Amino acid sequence: MSALADEQKSVPEDVNRNRLASSSTPTADNHKKLADWILQHGGFIHQDLKIVHHANKGFHAVVQDGKTLPARTRIASCPMPAVLSVLNALSVAPFDHHGTKFPDQFLEAYTYATDVLQAFFLMEQYVLGSRSWWAVYLQTLPTVEDIDALQFESDEDVAWIRGTNLEAALDAQARRWNVQFEEANELLRRLSWEHAKNGAYHYKLFRWASTIFGSRSFTSQVLDDTKPADTARPMGKKEPGHQMLSKLFSARFAVLLPLLDILNHRPAALVEWQARTSYVGLQILEDYHSGQEVYNNYGPRDNEGLLMSYGFVIEDNPYEHVLISINAHPGTPLEIARTWPKDDRSNDNYNCYIFDIGHPIVEEAKFLERALFSYDLLDGISVMCSNDREFQAMHNRRQTLMSTALPHLFDDFRNILATLAQIMYDSSARAKRMQSTDPARQTPPVPARTQKQKYAHLYRKKQVEILQAAEGVYAFVLLNACTDQTVSDLLLSIQVKLPHTYSPQLEDICSRVSCLTSKNELFTAASLIELLPSPTANGVRSCLRNVENTVLESVPSHMRSHQDRVKTSYAVTLSGLCMTHRSETQLPSRLSTWLQELTSSYPPEDPNWNYVPSPGPWVPGEEPPPALMTLLESIPKVTARIASDSATRSWLDPQMICWAWNVMEEEGVRVPVEIERFASDGLAQVEGDFGFLMYCRKY
Repeated sequence: MSALADEQKSVPEDVNRNRLASSSTPTADNHKKLADWILQHGGFIHQDLKIVHHANKGFHAVVQDGKTLPARTRIASCPMPAVLSVLNALSVAPFDHHGTKFPDQFLEAYTYATDVLQAFFLMEQYVLGSRSWWAVYLQTLPTVEDIDALQFESDEDVAWIRGTNLEAALDAQARRWNVQFEEANELLRRLSWEHAKNGAYHYKLFRWASTIFGSRSFTSQVLDDTKPADTARPMGKKEPGHQMLSKLFSARFAVLLPLLDILNHRPAALVEWQARTSYVGLQILEDYHSGQEVYNNYGPRDNEGLLMSYGFVIEDNPYEHVLISINAHPGTPLEIARTWPKDDRSNDNYNCYIFDIGHPIVEEAKFLERALFSYDLLDGISVMCSNDREFQAMHNRRQTLMSTALPHLFDDFRNILATLAQIMYDSSARAKRMQSTDPARQTPPVPARTQKQKYAHLYRKKQVEILQAAEGVYAFVLLNACTDQTVSDLLLSIQVKLPHTYSPQLEDICSRVSCLTSKNELFTAASLIELLPSPTANGVRSCLRNVENTVLESVPSHMRSHQDRVKTSYAVTLSGLCMTHRSETQLPSRLSTWLQELTSSYPPEDPNWNYVPSPGPWVPGEEPPPALMTLLESIPKVTARIASDSATRSWLDPQMICWAWNVMEEEGVRVPVEIERFASDGLAQVEGDFGFLMYCRKY
């Protein structure tokens, strides 16, 4: 596929954009007139190509009976006089405005707002009707009523997109178009432009024009061999209009190519665009035989874009994805990080995506942690999940961790595991919200009554599948970090415990693509204690039993959350580990190295880390964790039951407990509850939405 096709708009393989005009019953005569008009002005249509109509495909092109079109055949071209773009509105030679000369003040205001200017220019042609230079072309386009029929405006229609990204996208688009239309139309009204004053222009007509450009246009690269494109280049800097044209061609603008936009889309179609001085041509790069439909290739297009622009979706769209919005609120680490130099892998708007597991990008994945989502999603969530140590390192470098370390330069994997855990949880929550708002899942189920509703349901269903696949992949990575089990055993665990995320595609990608992160680096409190020598491990377990029994005397079990109990265990365990290490008791090398790093990053003597909160009252918003306060209140009773010469007493020093609690919060990983259930051998007491595991790096 040529580079020119990369940014062009696409439609479903069996859905021609001309189907949109079916309600107005377009005739073949209109398209014959268009073909004649194209030829009259220097265009070309191959003699062995013919335009036909089909109820499902609309108007499209096929090879004449008994003929063959070999590869490298130019099948059609659009002459420059037929082209329609902002260059016509601005009357940039050789692109004439053909009588639509907007007031200079309007053109100056909207020269670079090309989407508004092109829409008003096309609106004027519509109002002119048979008097327009492009009248023959306009007769083949969908009508305003056809575009109206695509909208999700009634309560019944809106129900089918409620809870999806499409609902917000359509709402944002409508609000943006309303503002654009009202402001531009008001300016023309003040400038006494006839069709703005007499009401010939209206919002639905603006929506029609914007949709035509959004669904049928090609990128301005198709004009790269024209005089305006030459003027836009550095060599044309002395030419009149250089600055304006340079800005327009750099930003790219939409171009309508009458007749060439009749071809249906096929993702695998091999084509080459020919940008010439006097025409834009389309050449096929594969053979077509008698009766075969001839396709164009408009590049990847997801179902959300298809439904917004055309009102259709592709059921097995290989380019489907879910857009994730991440807001960098003022003063947050992410807002600060976005002031740093931008990574080359980041896109202009920090758009974040989760890709379908069958997406071509996923096929090229080198490791699972990056397989299903865009760089900006991983990078943004990574900053949001960073602890104090990680963010300080990023701040010192003015570079995010993902930008610095991805893919193979991580000092440890705590941050990336925390990032994946958050994405897994968010994916699950999004999928559940989409399912909860699905009319087909209500009681009783509501059937989709129109084709538009059926397409919306297919779109929703695929979005849920993408999110569930992401949940499955990242569950695999997180489970892999909790254990040394084989790939097949991990997949079996997912199939049993997260069956809605399991699929043959999940098995394929997890078997084919390796993990960047390591095994056995996420621990429950119990599994962390198991790394200790037996005497120390038994001492920690005994201390924890005393703490738990003492806490139960004041706070019944049903009043304490699972996370409270887990964090209490981690705090006591970490305090015990640190004090044991300080007493020079021999510990396994891994634990000794880990404790050296922890005490270096979080000095136990530092008041920032060992501060013991007062009993209260506290300033609203600055209250210490209730579970920590409960633990501190229990310490006198626990120590009273322990022999005065026991080393265990030092483990319960309030400053050490507070140090351990803070370290746990910094170095732990909040995970979806299913992951902790797996790591805890499925113990029933693991409840709630989130679990908590401790990260302990391998050295």
